Amino acid sequence: MSYTDSMSTHKIIPGDTFWALAKKYGYTVEAILAANPSVAPEQLKIAKNPSSTLSTHTIVSGDTLWKLSRKYGCTLNDILTVNPGIIPEQLQIGQIIYLPKPGIRQFISFISITLLMSIATTLIPTSESTIISEPISTNQKDKIDFEWKNNNKSIVVGYFTSWSVYQRNFFVNDIPADKITHINYAFAKIGLDGEIERGDNEADTEKFFPGDSWSQTLRGNFNQLIKLKDVYPHLRTLISVGGWTWSKNFSDIAMNDESRKKFAKSCVKFIEKYAFDGIDLDWEYPVSGGHEHNIHRPEDKQNYVFILKELREQLDMAANQNGKTYLLTVA
Repeated sequence: MSYTDSMSTHKIIPGDTFWALAKKYGYTVEAILAANPSVAPEQLKIAKNPSSTLSTHTIVSGDTLWKLSRKYGCTLNDILTVNPGIIPEQLQIGQIIYLPKPGIRQFISFISITLLMSIATTLIPTSESTIISEPISTNQKDKIDFEWKNNNKSIVVGYFTSWSVYQRNFFVNDIPADKITHINYAFAKIGLDGEIERGDNEADTEKFFPGDSWSQTLRGNFNQLIKLKDVYPHLRTLISVGGWTWSKNFSDIAMNDESRKKFAKSCVKFIEKYAFDGIDLDWEYPVSGGHEHNIHRPEDKQNYVFILKELREQLDMAANQNGKTYLLTVA
């Protein structure tokens, strides 16, 4: 195949790798390599530091832009400004990024290498520093220098919302997991059948992240949380049920013994399937208030206690069978 026609250009900027370019332009890394038989991924290079006001950092496993901003005393926006081509959720091990020195706020025009791009992207590297293209993996424990210290035995809980991965561009690997003990994932909902359901199928279990493949049975945020716990074994995750939007059916599932058992058993199956460590009940609100479409009953007050009791019993039964410890919290 000839790649000489339909030529265009792309200037390499910090954050560019074969893998990132393949994602950006809709090709595979293999297609890029086929168009560049003399160039290996580890030979892709970027230009020298374009300004004395910048320093560089080579990405290692566990790095996020949020962590780097804290480490180097700058803001996340500062890093994004001096790395206009970087994709926060697609950092690569070995990738070199620029860092502004603390206190410096300026836009920088990068002078970087030029590469030719065809239908399959032709690359011609010309300059000095090397980037190694390898999707980041949060399960490489041996590459992370981490020691959990919590001398006061404090419990620090944070909520991570499913929709954070959309416009907010905040991802599981942005969570400062070394500073907290528990993550409540918001939210799961209650289905019409009275059982717990995923709140957002795409974000929860289907969205692709670096390193994911079609052959996986589990992707999305749930899989990212599992990987995060592999790196930070002190961490516990809970699925938060309800919230403002999805509290409509709480009154129905808490109404009688049969509905409570059905809901509680579905919660146990859910956390076993998706490797959560417990349930966080966020009923907004029993008896009155909350969303205008909520169902309310005067009996919600006592039924709230009954549903918690049933959940605790079902969680304990599961724990006795598998040897785990399950948490039950309320918001």
